[in-house]
Amino acid sequence: MDMLIASGEPINEDVSSFLQHAKLLSVAENWAINDRRNKLRAEFHALMKERGVDIIICPAYIGSAPVRGGTDYATYTMLWNMLDHPALVFPTGDVVDPELDPIDSTYIPANPIDKQQFDKCKLRSNLWLSSEIANLYR
Repeated sequence: MDMLIASGEPINEDVSSFLQHAKLLSVAENWAINDRRNKLRAEFHALMKERGVDIIICPAYIGSAPVRGGTDYATYTMLWNMLDHPALVFPTGDVVDPELDPIDSTYIPANPIDKQQFDKCKLRSNLWLSSEIANLYR
């Protein structure tokens, strides 16, 4: 984080919430993590090849676009970042319509993170829906 601050680049508030979990690594630790990533990526590629999968189209986020400054759940894109895969998020052209997409008042969140994200659904009327495409072969 210190290097980012020293660069003079403004820190996006969404990014800063994730950077708080970052830690300084030695070169050896960095190489060890890269090695683990490469092994996981090879295993993932083998599984996708075995299943005949070339690309994956999936949601980019838990719901619609988050409110500015409200990105705190990166699970949907984290896999591609971890595997160092090219992926692209694109708007679908649709927005959340409260008439078509009413909030399920009977839903019971599975855990506190799920509840936090479910509660945000109330704030997401008329926000864009996006998808993500990940290329599994580079």
